[in-house]
Amino acid sequence: MRRIVLVFLIGICLSMASCIFAQESGGVLPGSSMQYENTTSGMGSITVNWNTDYSKFSAAVYNGEGEVVDFEGCVSSGFSGTIFNVPSGGRFEITSLDSNEKEIGVEYDETVFSGSALEESPFTMIELYPEKSCRFENMTDENQTIKLQMGYYEYVDYVIYKNDGSLVEQGYRKNESVIYIPPQGDAVITATAKNNYTKSVHITGIRTLTRGEYCDDNALAVTSIYPDESCAYKNNSDDMLQVIVSGDYYDSFDYVIYDENDSLLKQAIDYNGLYTQCIYSVPSGGKIVLSASSDNDYKRQMRVAASSKFFSAEGSEYPALKKESLYAGQSCEFANSDDENQHYILTSCGYSKKINYKVYESNGNVVKEEDGAYRDSIPVPPLGKVEIKASTSNSMESVVLAGGAYMVFGKEPEPEQNPNPEPDDDLWTLWSEDVQTVDSLKQWNIRLNSEIGGEMFESSMVTITEKVSGVEFETQNVFLSDGMTIRVDHKEPFESGKEYIIRIKKELPSKDGAMLDGNIKMEFRVE
Repeated sequence: MRRIVLVFLIGICLSMASCIFAQESGGVLPGSSMQYENTTSGMGSITVNWNTDYSKFSAAVYNGEGEVVDFEGCVSSGFSGTIFNVPSGGRFEITSLDSNEKEIGVEYDETVFSGSALEESPFTMIELYPEKSCRFENMTDENQTIKLQMGYYEYVDYVIYKNDGSLVEQGYRKNESVIYIPPQGDAVITATAKNNYTKSVHITGIRTLTRGEYCDDNALAVTSIYPDESCAYKNNSDDMLQVIVSGDYYDSFDYVIYDENDSLLKQAIDYNGLYTQCIYSVPSGGKIVLSASSDNDYKRQMRVAASSKFFSAEGSEYPALKKESLYAGQSCEFANSDDENQHYILTSCGYSKKINYKVYESNGNVVKEEDGAYRDSIPVPPLGKVEIKASTSNSMESVVLAGGAYMVFGKEPEPEQNPNPEPDDDLWTLWSEDVQTVDSLKQWNIRLNSEIGGEMFESSMVTITEKVSGVEFETQNVFLSDGMTIRVDHKEPFESGKEYIIRIKKELPSKDGAMLDGNIKMEFRVE
């Protein structure tokens, strides 16, 4: 009896030992590839082990029919390893990246899997640094995927086309991502210029299903615009396609969309909706013009992008909309030069500013009149006009008006000025020798006749207009550089011999501590 029990125990131990020693552990050297086939009738698992240098690998699992059931591109395994389940008759393929310093550990049951080395990697792996591009083609009649891996602050532009060349999708991606390519279609990926030049983006495809290579084409035609700059995108395709606008949460912009006959389709003033990105549809043969708001941070750009295959992008000498500012009590008119269609004047009043307006037909009849309006847009009949006056109760902030290409702006004439006025000793004086050039901006110093405390204030609190014409300067920075000087940075020069009005909408302390009126209006002369 003892002999039987002893034999039984020895048998159990031998059986357990055989199970333990059947668990094989191997490694995949940098730049090498391995294949593991499941030779059993059941599911088997393979574990790719983590190592201390964060080695990366690409891997795929195939079923018994050779179809891909799992796919990872240029990834690192976790601390506990990454497990891949391989179906009966299927296989597991893995490539260790050339850039790895150590081999990647692979654990599997040798009674389940048969391992062998591959002479060539089963994957196409492309590394993109900023402003470099690649193209992946789907060589099959089914949808295929490519995998993107990048750092948290890296982005790529991408565009996907069908086999007939028509556009499927475009945009930008970040972090780990998957791109689906339609049958016989292709995708172009470009690492964006703002990516870190020491870091790359990895794009991986399965070699038997997709063909990948570097290319000279950019995925998207990209234009970056600073405040007050404009760009135009024309759709050269036979279909309605999209343009993508992205920027900071606080950025705003104007835009106008035209059809192939230059007829106005849509327009907006000071639009702010850049929580992620805005997408606009442009008809075949049409175009969109965009202008970044002057209130945006001048150190920051907005980004406009569309398929480089179908859109031509260019800078625009003219802004999307003609914009004018009216302060309390000021008036102007816009005339519609189109003899067939009505067009709109857009207003940016908010809830604190009002306007009074009258709309006239081409024969002079008044068709609409409203006082104290908070209106967003005003329709103007063909060859008609609209007269607009900013309410006298408005604050120092201006009402902004805008019209498209067909709207002709006119301002009420100012009272006739003496062409040779006597010098006014109360005017502040800006001397031409006080001008410096800083980063393409003109820096002007306005000397005061009385001292004001040297407190800094923002550009948005100050407006400067030419006294006679009422033209407003788009300032970049305005602040008190000392108690007797206001410094103004902007691109356009003041003109010698002219007088200007500066309005400050913030209380400023004087030298004796008293507070100056927050809505103070003062003048200066250029000599």
